[in-house]
Amino acid sequence: MTMRERYTIRDVAALAGVSNATVSYVLSGKKKISEETRQRVLRVIEEVGFVPDLNARGLSGKDTKLIGIVIPQTEPGSRLMFHNTFYSELLGSIEFATRRKGYHVLISATDMTQDYLNLIKERNLAGVIIVGTYESRFWAQLKKLEVPVVCLSQLSRANEKREDKRPMLSDLRDSGAIEQDADIVMFLYREDYYKEETENRNIAECIVAKNRHGETGKVPLRWTPEYTAFSTVELRFDEDE
Repeated sequence: MTMRERYTIRDVAALAGVSNATVSYVLSGKKKISEETRQRVLRVIEEVGFVPDLNARGLSGKDTKLIGIVIPQTEPGSRLMFHNTFYSELLGSIEFATRRKGYHVLISATDMTQDYLNLIKERNLAGVIIVGTYESRFWAQLKKLEVPVVCLSQLSRANEKREDKRPMLSDLRDSGAIEQDADIVMFLYREDYYKEETENRNIAECIVAKNRHGETGKVPLRWTPEYTAFSTVELRFDEDE
């Protein structure tokens, strides 16, 4: 089979002897296809090195596997994103986690403006991760887009003055606005961050402090510092992953 510069779904369908729709169903996994047909399509995809066009997927309304990340632009140029160790570690961890799930990231160091809201619609983003807080009117507009949004917000130091260091809703910066706009508020807490002598080394808690559609409570997590990552207690990261 000769190799071309770029194959399309139509090319894959012709080579596999199926319809364009069948190839799309195999790629999305949203419709049951006979195993024989599925394997035939997958063999052609592997042989020609077919890669789905993310832009075409976005235009067709399908999951683009693209997550937007908004970093607040407080300094000019690239200095903030690449010279701030907090943002570097954060972006690295997000990219690692999304890649494991088959997603890609679109990073933007910007203010939350109408331009970015338009970008969300134009690229049909599967979700948005926002670092910092923005005006309530933009949260309202984001909700209208029906795109999952995760906001990463800083805490005040009020919890450090308490005997129990677990964060509370009142510890959030701009806590009133977040409590009002958020459907779910979750905190991460590690006892070994505050106590060197503890039996709970590398064990964390995900504290669901607010849940508009369900229960609140605590979920134990495993902290893997070498990956700057949290996971279920049962899951371990292997070197070859």
